[in-house]
Amino acid sequence: MSENLLELSNILRQMEAMNSEIQGSAIVSIQGLPIASALPRLRTEYGGETNDGIISAMSAAIISVSERAVSELARGNFKRIMIEGDEGLIILSRAGNNAILCV
Repeated sequence: MSENLLELSNILRQMEAMNSEIQGSAIVSIQGLPIASALPRLRTEYGGETNDGIISAMSAAIISVSERAVSELARGNFKRIMIEGDEGLIILSRAGNNAILCV
């Protein structure tokens, strides 16, 4: 892992350490590829474990559709999306022009 990617992963872990409500985070490319991750390994409903690649691809797809919806409905500039489940939130936000922050 390059020094820059290691630093990004460390920043994600520090973010978790500073806020006990953050259980995992990742930085992914807008193409849906993982860049840096501090995601926990959790069992999924489908019998597997969380997968950085799947989380990255879903995050990019959700951001893309959300940005399109904001544009089509003339709601200004996209800021973030919050997905609420029974056990917590997923927050997706742009991190510059080429990346997405998933918390």
